[in-house]
Amino acid sequence: MKLFTMTKTVARNLLEGPATLMYPKRERVFTVITRGKVENDIDNCIFCGICSKRCPTYSIVVTKESSEWEIDYLKCCTCNLCVEVCPKKCLSMHNHYFPPVSDRTMAVHRLQSTAPRRSGKGKAEETKDESGKETAKKVVIDEPACVACGACVEVCPEVFSLEEGAKAAKVIKATGGPKEKIQEAIDTCPTQCIHWEG
Repeated sequence: MKLFTMTKTVARNLLEGPATLMYPKRERVFTVITRGKVENDIDNCIFCGICSKRCPTYSIVVTKESSEWEIDYLKCCTCNLCVEVCPKKCLSMHNHYFPPVSDRTMAVHRLQSTAPRRSGKGKAEETKDESGKETAKKVVIDEPACVACGACVEVCPEVFSLEEGAKAAKVIKATGGPKEKIQEAIDTCPTQCIHWEG
């Protein structure tokens, strides 16, 4: 019985030809869901660093000060986690692999944004009441909408905090904080969950 099965397999291979692909004569066609390499639409990136924090192999490095994003493709395990957690959806998983390299440093892919950084030029946090006196607004966070990226904490640690393992950032100083820094944090927030109130 086993001999008969083997004979069928041999006959099929003789008639249909080899199962291997004759590359590069015949180029390989990747499926849509093939996990090849991570790409970043750098000009839409806000450098919040959440992709770096969630990366299991520490292959991503984000430098907010210089607007740089870096990935080591030899460390990347193509788990797609960074793509899933990116609040701006500027990361994507391409279905083509990173080309082979002869040196480890050649696998480090570094991008720098050329887009101008947003400087907090939104609404001021002070208004005037009926008597003409200035009344300070307070800053609040819509916690269900927060993705705990930590961008607001990096911009204005005097007002915002993010405890380890927390699902949302907290306001530790609702009024009296540096208004320009707070507004920059509002502008930087990827989910727009920070706003003035009052």
